Amino acid sequence: MERMTAEEYNAYIKNNQGTRRGRGTRLAKVAPPDERPNQGDLPGSVSGVVPGMPVSINAAYANKRPGTKGKGKTKTPEARAYQRDVRDSLACKRIAPAKWYRLEIILEADLLTNDRMNVRSLDVSNYIKLTEDAITQALGFDDKHIRRVEAEKRQMGPEGPRVWFVVSAYDS
Repeated sequence: MERMTAEEYNAYIKNNQGTRRGRGTRLAKVAPPDERPNQGDLPGSVSGVVPGMPVSINAAYANKRPGTKGKGKTKTPEARAYQRDVRDSLACKRIAPAKWYRLEIILEADLLTNDRMNVRSLDVSNYIKLTEDAITQALGFDDKHIRRVEAEKRQMGPEGPRVWFVVSAYDS
């Protein structure tokens, strides 16, 4: 997958319509449907980029409050906002039906986080599940049809944190 140049990214941000607030100070910007870049022009593949830091699986679910209907866990508002951002980035994109799919995810973020005064490395696997669920929901298929997932983490550039992804048919 090719990396977007700084000029392309600045043009992308300049043409955004509206913003969505997510977790903490995260600010994801969503481009109008006719101006969204499509990096993967391969037949049977869909790609995109979502600016902002995804929500970790550790912060994506919370216990339901006592007195509410049902038991168990529910998605946090931050997780719902991130899923909306992903869905909006894929609003005009569709993928050809296939039995199995392959998902490539590249997370560009600050690889060393300062959490409670401790410097620790970012665990990329905590950010895959919610991103995978949001992508498959937006494209209209169940994530049980994903046979291969490739994830990579990179140090973010001056553009800030973002997630690149490509979904394509998987031939086994």
